[in-house]
Amino acid sequence: MKNNLIILLSILSFIAYGQDTSYYNQNWGTVSSIDKAHYYKILSKEQNSTRATEIIYYKSGQMKQEKNYSIYEKKTLDGKFKEWDEGGQLRKDIDYKEGKLNGTLLTYWANGKAKRVDTYENGKLLTGKCSDAEGNEIAYFNYEILPEYPGGVNVLLQLVYKEIKYPKKARRKGTEGQVVISFVIDKNGTMSNMKISKSVSDELDKEVIRVLTKIKEENTKWKPGTQDGEAISVLYNLPVLFRLK
Repeated sequence: MKNNLIILLSILSFIAYGQDTSYYNQNWGTVSSIDKAHYYKILSKEQNSTRATEIIYYKSGQMKQEKNYSIYEKKTLDGKFKEWDEGGQLRKDIDYKEGKLNGTLLTYWANGKAKRVDTYENGKLLTGKCSDAEGNEIAYFNYEILPEYPGGVNVLLQLVYKEIKYPKKARRKGTEGQVVISFVIDKNGTMSNMKISKSVSDELDKEVIRVLTKIKEENTKWKPGTQDGEAISVLYNLPVLFRLK
């Protein structure tokens, strides 16, 4: 009877969740098997629901990351988000509710001591404390800081609008609107991977790409974005408005 119950529970678990496994190399490129992988990911989706749990493992089987989603297709975090290093030390333990920080945001140094103890409610920081690797409290700094163009985003927009030339074809057709261009600011503050994420017309899109490419070629370094004090690559969206006078 006990064995039958175990089998039944296993069947019910299989019915309730659908699982997919993916394999990745060290640069997060997709590979075909665990033999070629540095990481692997198991995605468990609840049937008849938008909820899902995504767990990434090192090839050794040690957990690297756990994410819970209320709407997986939109990547809406809901519940725990945890991260471990390859030695098994917990590095992050974060609470989300419907895509917003809600609860505690804890991070840890490699020696296990607390690095950050923040509390949030509905995305708003209530309390925060940062410590060094020896456990001594230090000046507080935000968990996430966006990349910054020298002088700020207003200086960048002024430069963009100074360089923009309204395409003649778009002007004749009376084409107006807001083009949004996305690009990555890497850990060194360099722009890359430019693409149009919101299009208005081919003429306006190409003009925005031309101007941002020129700005990139001037090799002006951005101040990179950071997460918990460490430089990271960040996807940045810049809206550019075209309006005829």
